[in-house]
Amino acid sequence: MSDGTAAQAGPGPEAGQGVEILATGMDAMAKLGGSMQAAAEACGQGSKTELDAARRQQKEMFVRQGGSEAAFDAAFEQAYASARAKFEATTDSERQAACSELSQFPETM
Repeated sequence: MSDGTAAQAGPGPEAGQGVEILATGMDAMAKLGGSMQAAAEACGQGSKTELDAARRQQKEMFVRQGGSEAAFDAAFEQAYASARAKFEATTDSERQAACSELSQFPETM
């Protein structure tokens, strides 16, 4: 039998936790962009102009969602350098396989 009171939910997220989750997701977006650009360059997919335009669009979206340009650049560059180093360390057959996978992504990414 109900006494008319709503059940109390457990404690909610701590103050600022939602912002932290959003920032982590945004950071991941910037890192994905950096990794994808390094892969595209290593595989000869996309011109410098196209890749630069994609990076600008990603940065604009990042900033519109509340991130800073500096935070985007730091995350993008870190992931770009890491992915580039990984590509440089791969064998030709590994690189061909990775490039084949990359060519399956839509060009709008």
